[in-house]
Amino acid sequence: MVRKKSVIVLLCICFLLSGASGKQLNGDTGKTVVKGQLGEKIDDYLKRLSGFGYSGVMLVAKDGQIIFRKGYGMANEAANVPNTPETVFDIGSLAKQFTATAILTLESQGKLKVSDPISLYLPAVPKDKSAITIDQLLTHTAGMDGDFPLADPGGEYYEEVNRTDAVRRILEMPLIDEPGKAYSYSNVGYILLAAIVEEVAQRPFRDFLRASIFEPVGMRHTGFWGNELPPVKDSLIAHCYDETRETGDPHKWSPATWVDMGGGEIVSTVGDLYKWYLALNSDRILSPAAKQKMFTPRLNDYGYGWYIQKTPRGTTVIQHGGDYFGFGS
Repeated sequence: MVRKKSVIVLLCICFLLSGASGKQLNGDTGKTVVKGQLGEKIDDYLKRLSGFGYSGVMLVAKDGQIIFRKGYGMANEAANVPNTPETVFDIGSLAKQFTATAILTLESQGKLKVSDPISLYLPAVPKDKSAITIDQLLTHTAGMDGDFPLADPGGEYYEEVNRTDAVRRILEMPLIDEPGKAYSYSNVGYILLAAIVEEVAQRPFRDFLRASIFEPVGMRHTGFWGNELPPVKDSLIAHCYDETRETGDPHKWSPATWVDMGGGEIVSTVGDLYKWYLALNSDRILSPAAKQKMFTPRLNDYGYGWYIQKTPRGTTVIQHGGDYFGFGS
């Protein structure tokens, strides 16, 4: 369970949270902030780092106060648009925590149990996968392979594929381990979880996340690829880059593809992710019992959409990363 004195590190091109209080849930999260000696040290370091190509946004909160929030580098090099605290980034696998929250929300409503086999909710599940449970998908212990089976395995990790075809192709993949026996990080497992959310909630996965998480938390700058981006100026949507060129633009990625639904395809800001962290420190979205499930480490220190790890100092770090097409979070 997240507690006030826990330390959570989230990166949305760089995003650090420390000891924040739920009292700031409705506070401003959009202006540049550099406070105190620590804020100045961080700013000095990132200014120097940006000279070597660092580009992104960092937010730091300590003892319930934002002490640092600032952008560096370019959100759109061609248009000469800089990163600011309001810049929207693809957050990669940070999306998994929202999928896990959706499952726990449905469980709290009595509509499913994480111990249920996926065959209760998905059609034509083959015999070797019929006993896989929702819990095993959440904890990457279902024996599923890692990435989506692309039509062109040698191409970039993107494809236009609908839910029906995506689920069918995933279920046709051979298992790499006996379900429940080993940890193996699996993006496709979270695609199946998104399909289960749609089936149980009887509404589109994206709509369910908006209604049950983003809107209640006040995450007004969080959305999905393509024409389901949040209602912000186009200039606030970051393009992605590798060492030599632009590698993608969330405007151009399909909002309908299921190539990474549930495991990715979400965009957000450091301010919105800070609101989400504060919501997790309260009981607004998940009950204490649900958060206990989410933050209990299983194999490889993984819970539901989070890693939960002990440090040499005896403290607990709850974290997750995400990468996609030149974005790092």
